[in-house]
Amino acid sequence: MTLKSELEEIVQYRNAYFLAFSAATAYACFGWEIGLIGGVISLPSFQEYFGLLSESASARASFDGNIVSVLQGGGL
Repeated sequence: MTLKSELEEIVQYRNAYFLAFSAATAYACFGWEIGLIGGVISLPSFQEYFGLLSESASARASFDGNIVSVLQGGGL
């Protein structure tokens, strides 16, 4: 294949390339959000602000699970 035919093929399928690029970018952003929320939830300042330090371990786990579930649901 020549360079000209390669470029023509890229132009022909530019929508597919754009879709793949945008899907990969969205996937990376969603993964970054999930990683960020896990760190924020475990911060002592976050737990103190929301009054979680006086709660039982199971109540904190429920609260954390609800936050992560809402985040993932919102990502859809």
